[in-house]
Amino acid sequence: RRAPRAVRSGDWRFTHAGLDPTKPDEAQTAADLTWGAAGDVTALSQGAGRLVFGHFAADQVRTIGQTSCIDTGAYATDRLTALRVTPRITDATTEFFEVSNPDRTTRQ
Repeated sequence: RRAPRAVRSGDWRFTHAGLDPTKPDEAQTAADLTWGAAGDVTALSQGAGRLVFGHFAADQVRTIGQTSCIDTGAYATDRLTALRVTPRITDATTEFFEVSNPDRTTRQ
């Protein structure tokens, strides 16, 4: 409960559920970052920088421009998706990867 609601590193922003695209970073509330004030903002322009978030599960990662939602519904599918960012001098390389539970049984 003491963990930050959002983390910024360079031009990267990481949040639980996106943000409110109508507000600057310093005006984002805990609710904006935790619940996604504007819903899934994957399709919205986020201005400068990259945004990575979850909370809105889908079958696959959704990336539009510099905005990525990486929630693939691990609670229901046992497929957890993550993003590896490798910093470089001129830009960063990214790699999405997924791990799953091969022993998963159907949940009732």
